[in-house]
Amino acid sequence: MDGNDALRQIRIATGRDPETGLDLKADKVRADQDRITEILASLSDSQNGRINFRINSVIKAEFERLCSVRKSTLSRELKRFMVESIRKQMLL
Repeated sequence: MDGNDALRQIRIATGRDPETGLDLKADKVRADQDRITEILASLSDSQNGRINFRINSVIKAEFERLCSVRKSTLSRELKRFMVESIRKQMLL
């Protein structure tokens, strides 16, 4: 094994690209952050997607009541939850 092979093995063992030595994890994090920023920047009033699902009517009614008390709507709060989850990359 020559010096270049040893260097490649060290880079692989430390999670870096064997040829360039770049930190692959940092590149993935940066790419994820760029993708999230692009998604959040593209949000507008244009609503071109639809979600349709079934839920217990008691849960729906209570959530709508809570939204109403807070001067909001079911749709607005579900969209807000989705945007915050994307921004934080974490679910509740």
